[in-house]
Amino acid sequence: MRLASLILAALVTLSPAIAPAEEAAAPGSDRAGAPADAPVPATPSPEPAPIATPRAPANMPLEPAAGKPLKRFKFGCWGALPFGEKFYTAITPADASYQVNKPDTSWALGIVAQYRIASAYRVFVDGGLYRESVQVAKAGQTAGSFWVYEQTGYTTHSIGPFDKNARFYMDTTALRLGAAYAMPLGSFEAWVGATVGVYAWQATYGTDDRTSKWGQTSGTVTGLTLIMGADMPLDDALSVGLFADLASPVADGQMHDLFRAGWTWTVNHHVMGPYRIGLRLLF
Repeated sequence: MRLASLILAALVTLSPAIAPAEEAAAPGSDRAGAPADAPVPATPSPEPAPIATPRAPANMPLEPAAGKPLKRFKFGCWGALPFGEKFYTAITPADASYQVNKPDTSWALGIVAQYRIASAYRVFVDGGLYRESVQVAKAGQTAGSFWVYEQTGYTTHSIGPFDKNARFYMDTTALRLGAAYAMPLGSFEAWVGATVGVYAWQATYGTDDRTSKWGQTSGTVTGLTLIMGADMPLDDALSVGLFADLASPVADGQMHDLFRAGWTWTVNHHVMGPYRIGLRLLF
């Protein structure tokens, strides 16, 4: 009995030391030797959707294609029909009912060099020839006017007969500098502007073939004109257009010894028809 009591006392004495060991082993018994938990992989965020490139509205003008810039310099030619002139000529055919005559021949031709200084602004240099004439006497007939009546001391209105047809000519050469403002108008480019120029004119009474003359005078005058039109592009460089050119300076001079010695006639006419409608080609 005594031996059993000693064994039981020993077990009671040892139980506090064994308990912690068991407690320490308990956690180890569940995870002892187990590897550490692996990190949870991050879920990749979705890539953002690409940003759409904005599209130009359909009605916006397109820029010129790469490698094809708009031409700054353009050259061209033009032709026009002047009208609106009325010549108070020195004489008229005997069968004419009035002394004021409209030209029966009238035309103009020229060249132009244009520079685009901005998308809507142009400057240009223009050179032109203007020709107008009217018949004032017929071969084999007399001619007359109140001017003849004055020159003869109020004795007669008639002079002649003429051995050849006689014509009055107004020939003008012009050099002009101009500027214009352009704007789109559907398939066309409309423009309006003004010019300032120098006009060298020559007035002549001569035969139909210009081989002889009865009188001639000339001069130089400056003046302003208003010009407008619309061009239609045919390709990147070529365009054709219609234009109106308005106003004309006036020639002022005297023609001495016209038809008779001592007879003087005063020139007071536009150097070109005051209204001109024409076509031009630019390239």
